[in-house]
Amino acid sequence: MKPERWRLIQEALHAALDLPPESRAEFLDPACAGDAELRAEVDELLEAHLGDPDFLETPLLELASLDTPTGIDAPAPSHIGPYEVVRAIGEGGMGRVFLATQQTDAFTRPVAIKVVKRGMDTDEVLRRFELERRILAELTHPNIAQMYDAGATVDGRPYFVMEFVEGKRIDRYADHLGLSIARRLALFQSVCAAIQHAHQKLIVHRDIKPGNVLVSKDGNPKLVDFGIGKILSETTLEGDSITRTRALRLTPEYASPEQLRGSPVTTAADVYALGVLLFELLTGQRPWQNGEADDLAGRTERVPRRPSDVAATNTVLPGPERARRSRRLRGDLDNIILKAMHPEPDRRYASASALADDVGRYLTGRPVRARTDSFAYRSSKFLQRNRWSVATAMAVLLGLVGVTATTAVQSRRVARERDKAQEVQSFLLETFGASTAEGSAGDSVTVRQLLDGQVDVVRATYQADPELRAEMLTVMADAYERLGLFEEAEALAREGLDERRLVFGAEHADVAFSLNLLGWIRHQRGASDEAADLIAESVEMWRGLGAAERAGLARALNDLGSVYDRLGRPMEAEPLLNEALAIRKETAGPLDRGVAITSSNLAVLMYQRGDYAAADSLG
Repeated sequence: MKPERWRLIQEALHAALDLPPESRAEFLDPACAGDAELRAEVDELLEAHLGDPDFLETPLLELASLDTPTGIDAPAPSHIGPYEVVRAIGEGGMGRVFLATQQTDAFTRPVAIKVVKRGMDTDEVLRRFELERRILAELTHPNIAQMYDAGATVDGRPYFVMEFVEGKRIDRYADHLGLSIARRLALFQSVCAAIQHAHQKLIVHRDIKPGNVLVSKDGNPKLVDFGIGKILSETTLEGDSITRTRALRLTPEYASPEQLRGSPVTTAADVYALGVLLFELLTGQRPWQNGEADDLAGRTERVPRRPSDVAATNTVLPGPERARRSRRLRGDLDNIILKAMHPEPDRRYASASALADDVGRYLTGRPVRARTDSFAYRSSKFLQRNRWSVATAMAVLLGLVGVTATTAVQSRRVARERDKAQEVQSFLLETFGASTAEGSAGDSVTVRQLLDGQVDVVRATYQADPELRAEMLTVMADAYERLGLFEEAEALAREGLDERRLVFGAEHADVAFSLNLLGWIRHQRGASDEAADLIAESVEMWRGLGAAERAGLARALNDLGSVYDRLGRPMEAEPLLNEALAIRKETAGPLDRGVAITSSNLAVLMYQRGDYAAADSLG
């Protein structure tokens, strides 16, 4: 079907759905302009939608054969290859899915088998099926349904064997158990980790939605169905799908603006869909309501209503719960979701892991990186109204920065470090001093402009003092990272690390700190495997520096555990987080902020494993 034809069908269908049933026939007669085939297609879709309200959520490629003799109710074969078939459990445009049993001398387990349907094995379908099989073979992650085997039936139709996931779709699972917002967010972080793993393999899912995330009885979410996935490094298969079936290969309610426009799809499309998934998981509603859902062109240009506003109108929830849910979503969670769903791809989170990290920041009470579009304007107005109080607050803040700079380097000579701390404080005062009377600083845009203007100054001013220059570069790298400007942060962190290695040699606390910072920035940019190597090197260096540097070791252990968790390596993450927690409790006391952060990270890990008692004890 050509995209133009599908657009006509879709426009007529959605317009008819907005009318009372008795008025639809009168509307469709002139709307279809005597095109009997068009009218029949609209009537068929209308009937299917009225019979199943979730009908339009189903990928349209899966609707082609629901009424054919090869549907789910058709007889199932007794065996597919060496696997004994139990029953048919699913149906798509290309194939059927069966529950089967794999039996060996060592074990017996249920599996899911997807096989190309007889009569559907065209060249295009076989290419698409082979692509899905290749995608699954690349993916090994605890939150992605695993592929076990592949083969061909006796009549030559290909199949592959998958892990059988017996569970509920993620939104229904959360609602059934009445999960809190914190536990829903922990589930969502696991989904982000699965998507990040796929993206690191250059694979885009392109159809993230609640029905494609199943949660097992032990609380472990599994991402399924890469049937319309895309390998970014390849274009041959995608070329024909763009012209022939692009309009069909999406679920409109979860598709990104670029998918709806037919533009090239990148990992940003999955980030958008993750935002939609989180929206629905937390509000109980889809982002686009009533006529908004049908206005596909309008959806490519704007963001939806705030999740907190939508939650407040969800009549499925009891009145008190609606109000409570709305309050919890207002602010940071609103901003996180709307940033992920921004219509412009380059204004979304840079990666699924960056989105998960901002969720983690919310869970641990840290400032999130998401900001509303009007933040700069509102901040400038606030500064104009409160210039003197802001000036006082900035002075206090810079004083705290000076104290932090001093205590961070206790292992060196106190006099030298006091001088360095004063130099850093003077530099920050000079950089941010304009943030009072003129009211132009304080928001992320102005801070970036100020930092940008100081980079060359640092390199020139401290040419004769490479130790202090490295300190300044590292401070600025940390500032850029906190603003979410990871590319700029990485460049400065690398420069600072190189400078510190020249000044201090291979083994030094400053070098270990810079390795940790660079690793965390690489993690924020989606390169978590490389990040793990850098932070692991930092950990080993901190260990070799002795008991005086245990605070630095604790931070690196916490960060490495967090990265391993995002990479789907919880067994490696747990001992690192436990060690970090023990050190922080010992050196800083149980009420320290670092103790709270590591406890939260460990609690999320325990929850993802299903050890709810341990998670609650840490929360």
